[in-house]
Formats: sequence, C-alpha cells, structure tokens
Amino acid sequence: MSAEPLIEKSIPVRKLNTSWIEAGERGRPVLFFCHGFPDSAHVWDHQIRGLQSHFHIIAPFVRGCENSEPGNNVARYGRDAIVLDHLAILNEVTNGDEPVICIGHDLGVVHAMTLVRRLGDRARGLVVINGMDLEMFARRLRDPKQVARSWYMGLMQLPMIPEILANYAPHTGAWLAKALAGGELVATDVIGFDRRSVAPLNQYRAFAREMATIDEHQARIRPAVLAIWGRDDGVLVPPTQHEWDLAALNVTIRIIPGGHWLHRDKGEIVTGFISDFCQACLGDTVPEATHA
Repeated sequence: MSAEPLIEKSIPVRKLNTSWIEAGERGRPVLFFCHGFPDSAHVWDHQIRGLQSHFHIIAPFVRGCENSEPGNNVARYGRDAIVLDHLAILNEVTNGDEPVICIGHDLGVVHAMTLVRRLGDRARGLVVINGMDLEMFARRLRDPKQVARSWYMGLMQLPMIPEILANYAPHTGAWLAKALAGGELVATDVIGFDRRSVAPLNQYRAFAREMATIDEHQARIRPAVLAIWGRDDGVLVPPTQHEWDLAALNVTIRIIPGGHWLHRDKGEIVTGFISDFCQACLGDTVPEATHA
C-alpha cells in the first residue's frame, strides 16, 4: 500500500470553502466516499490507497470538518444541502458521464444514499457500512431497543452542551464512541477531536428536523447495494434483509465480526468487499484490482 501523502483540494461552494481528498486518474469510474461522525475523510485512507490505482477516488470532508468551512445555520448540514456540496465537487473534477459508486459510513450513509438518488443512471452502486438513511432510521425508532441505543442523539439536540463537551472534554467523546460503537476514534489520543466534531454534529440537528417531514415510502434505490455491518456495533444492530428490501431493489448484506468502524479496523477485508462489488457493478470498465 502506498505511503505517499493523499492530496487535499478545495473549491468555494455557495460561498463556503469545501474540501475533499482526491486520488487516482480522472476519467475512470468514480468511487465517492462519505465519512461519518466524528471522523474526517482520512478514515478512508486504507480504502483510498487500496483502490486508487483503478478508480478515480473522491472523499469529501463534510461541512464543518477540517477545511470544509462551517455553515451559518443548521440547514446547511442537512442532507439536501450536503448533496449540493457533493454535486458541486463532482461537477468540478469529473466529465459528468463517468459511472459513480457511492460509499458511506455512519452518518455518511445518509449522504451517500441521497447522492445515489440524485445521480440517476450515473449511479452504478452503493456501499453502506454500519449506517442507513433517514427513512430507514425512522422505521427503526419504533423499536424501543433502538431508541435505547440512540439516546446520545437526543443529547446532540441540546444547545451548546455537545459543543462544550467536544471542546473541553474530548476524552469523554472518545470514551463514549468506544463504549457505544465498539472501536476507537481515528486519533486515539483525541488530538483534533474538536475540529472533527464541533460543527459537523449539526448534522444530528438537521437530520432530526428533516425526519419530521420525510416520506418513508419513497421509491426504492435501483442500483445494487452492498451493506457491510459489524456484528458487535453497539449503536446499530445488524439489519435484516426485509429492512433493506424496503429501501432498495437489489441488496446484499455482509455481517462480519467487528464494531462500528469496520473500514478502519478490518480495512483489508472491507477494501476487498468494495473491490469485488465494484467489479460486479462495472464489469469490464475497470481492470481487476488487487486487494490492498
């Protein structure tokens, strides 16, 4: 696996600097990675380095994370706003006709699924890792067991309290992430935790508002879906086939030992799953990749 530094780029999107990691050759099929909370795009480093020789990789920093400037209101962190950021990046760095496979983890699954719906026929596949869109999560909240696991999302709705914890007690956030989700944060010494988490936690607030008006019966996703799940995730129990069949037409579920951050903790396995899935979705448009 290459150890060369990954390249970060940025453009202004609706008056806010918006950054992403880019790797691989332009013009090739696109793998678009959406990170979760409280991560940055660097959580995908293993997958980027393992797949960049065969794909054009784009991994944005969500609004407010690292060099993607914070928004001036909660709505700028919602899925409808974030998808405009992602479409602007795609418009900047692609020709507009390359096939795209979207990959998301945690809250990034909301953004990946939203982007797949907006790309139409250009979207060729979707990989989700321990996450789901708002419609699926709304159905889950009818289960008291899921409500008990998701109590921290209520904490995120409080004004200022999450920001205070992130800024002045980041070790608390690191401990909570480990206790709930079955894994460490990317930076085990929590340096930079506040930069990753303070502004992006507004996603929870934006999603809570959006869930009040969602349509749980929207059309199912047409491209193939691969759902990879950690059996020991303390935040979200593994999905059922029925649950995903309500959201997509063609779904394969892979449940493996591990916690919430499978793509980092089981990097080689997850990269292999993604590589094989892309080969199946894209066929001869990509040479066979070597699993890194």
